[in-house]
Amino acid sequence: AALVQLGDTRRALMYSDRAIAVETTHGSFASAWWARGSALLALGRTDEAMDAFDEAIARNLGGYYARLSYLDRASILEAAGDDAGAAEERVKAAQF
Repeated sequence: AALVQLGDTRRALMYSDRAIAVETTHGSFASAWWARGSALLALGRTDEAMDAFDEAIARNLGGYYARLSYLDRASILEAAGDDAGAAEERVKAAQF
């Protein structure tokens, strides 16, 4: 996520993909999925970002990265004009 904030989204995506590649042998990396979603969002690839945020949520139910993912999903939905969907995502995030 720091690389995304610095504008190096392609490198952020590369590093998150590397972490995800070893996920099955070293446990679940919700943080890598969230970072991937953040990088994809910064690149304007919102459909792929939503999928990555879904993966982060599935791997971190009730956790920090699930909360961040719900908030990022809310931002995407709001930008697409889906205010009701965005509100639902924010309610889910507020549960953590």
